[in-house]
Amino acid sequence: MAFDLDDEELKYNKEHPTGVYFPEEIKIVDPEVTIYNFNGLQIMKNIEKACRTCYRSEGKITEDSYKNLLTNCINRGHESVLEHEKVTVKLLCDIRSL
Repeated sequence: MAFDLDDEELKYNKEHPTGVYFPEEIKIVDPEVTIYNFNGLQIMKNIEKACRTCYRSEGKITEDSYKNLLTNCINRGHESVLEHEKVTVKLLCDIRSL
């Protein structure tokens, strides 16, 4: 998209609070973050299942065994097991602000 503007308009716009020129075609939106519904407990149990499958220790899975296993994996720097699950996030922002 090209704009036909003279240099003075590009540098300063006394009518805009920031003093910056914003052509009418540009829509300014407020930044927004949306985290879609997820079940954190189920995510941790799924990660444990993947990790224990890798280590062939599926028989050690109990109701709360994920706590110890995941804590140990993270403390030992084995964070790659965390890649077996996901959380979906939507970011709406000006890419220049990232």
